[in-house]
Amino acid sequence: MRYWTYNLEPSSPKVFTPTGVLHITNVAIKDVFDAHSRTVLTLTPPGSLNNGVVAAALTPNRTEFTILNVKLAPNVPIILQADGPNTLSLIGWIEEGSKTLQKMSSLSSGSGLGKRQRESDNEEFEDQPLPKRFQAAQSTDEEAPVQSKRTTTRAAGKAKDKAND
Repeated sequence: MRYWTYNLEPSSPKVFTPTGVLHITNVAIKDVFDAHSRTVLTLTPPGSLNNGVVAAALTPNRTEFTILNVKLAPNVPIILQADGPNTLSLIGWIEEGSKTLQKMSSLSSGSGLGKRQRESDNEEFEDQPLPKRFQAAQSTDEEAPVQSKRTTTRAAGKAKDKAND
């Protein structure tokens, strides 16, 4: 499994052609330009601009993220659009065996002019090994005992009281 992220600028539709099976799992508001307006993520097959599907509707201070279960087939183009004033961050994963993540192009030739796209917007992330403290907990079915700071402090105080008596 490889992680996938993309920041979708408002009112800048993108033709997206995944080169592997892509699962879009989350969408969130990245940058709030208008705190009172909603931004809608729309998925539309090319050639049918009137048949778009709303995948999520997000409003700052109300619904700032949502969980999705959208599976996109490889080599089938789709138009992604953030309708509204705010930038959306899409998160997902690509199935193992897919060598590259995506091909992205502007829907219209002029829509990307004057905008700089950061490299991190389209990066792929490999699975990283878990830190040792998580590996031990993951390898056993039992939960590790958790001792709160308050309990530790209380126990230390009782021991101190006994020592003073």
